[in-house]
Amino acid sequence: MAFSIFIAVRKGLEMFGRWPKSKRDRDKEKEEQLKNHYYYHCQLNPEGFAKLRNENFEKMAMDEITREVKSLKMK
Repeated sequence: MAFSIFIAVRKGLEMFGRWPKSKRDRDKEKEEQLKNHYYYHCQLNPEGFAKLRNENFEKMAMDEITREVKSLKMK
């Protein structure tokens, strides 16, 4: 019975923001805020986002080619 009351009190305090958040919850909340921030700016400038995405794909392709060349040279 005491455990049930503890759980109810804890949930109530969590709902009103009085229960301290765990490090995992704080990290998850921070990551979610960053995602929302990035999404907001991508919506404001879709051309810039497309340009950045293409640059990232090109860099990833060049990195893959470089790894393959190093791999072939090792053989």
